[in-house]
Amino acid sequence: MSWDKKSVPKLSIIIPKRGYAFLSKEIYRGHEFIISYDKGRGASWARNEGAYNATGDILLFFDDDVMTEKSVGKDMINIFLERDCIAVVASQDEIDIYKNLASIHFNNRIRYNHSLLPDYIDILYGSCCAILRTHFEPFDERITNVEDNELGMRLARKGKIYHAKDIKFTHAKHITLIGLLRNDYVRTLARVKLFLGRHMFTQVIKERRFITSPLYQLVSIVAWVNPLLFLIVNWGYLRYSRRKYGVWMAFQFYCLMILDMAVVSWAIVVGLMKGERYE
Repeated sequence: MSWDKKSVPKLSIIIPKRGYAFLSKEIYRGHEFIISYDKGRGASWARNEGAYNATGDILLFFDDDVMTEKSVGKDMINIFLERDCIAVVASQDEIDIYKNLASIHFNNRIRYNHSLLPDYIDILYGSCCAILRTHFEPFDERITNVEDNELGMRLARKGKIYHAKDIKFTHAKHITLIGLLRNDYVRTLARVKLFLGRHMFTQVIKERRFITSPLYQLVSIVAWVNPLLFLIVNWGYLRYSRRKYGVWMAFQFYCLMILDMAVVSWAIVVGLMKGERYE
């Protein structure tokens, strides 16, 4: 960073408003706070509009269904002052707001995937992330569902993205089974379009990622037709789940994942057959 250590950079908090904002007043007290309504144009447009109107040195983005610690602004500023990075991504908390199976699995899956990430990563997670204003690039408004990940891949070519495991957030979102399957279906379609259009095959091999997902999930797409093979591929996640929730809940996750991967596999087939791509 080029800031004088005696000065404190200004932080702007930006929320693309589509539903409810769960942030407490303590979080944005002392910082510029912008709620950017999407006006039917999508989250990317709302984030870009908020960034355009912001005056801070650091742009801190939240989804409108996120809860986090009240010190998040100060913590983000300190990371930029201490580390050589142009963006920071927070990590999923241990808290489960809603106790139904789909909601717990949704959060636990993100939590596990975040636990696998190194300190510096090559993508962005828009639920809770901060970007230096000097390095910010607009979210691609043509892209839906994975627009934050795509921006992260562009930013990673300019500098380092730090994964802050000590800064936590959680989704205050009630997820139904149908909602979980629908979410994974549309996100997978978006990933296929991104993969086809941006020629990411080399990056997948090099970084062991399928655009935004750990490679073990890509293998799971093939393995789900064989329950034993699927169990072996996802053993790490199931062990992680068993330690936190017990054997019965881990078994329920396993059954849910088989159903979910069937939906994801179908989305990949549909996406490839359509041949649509983000250029």
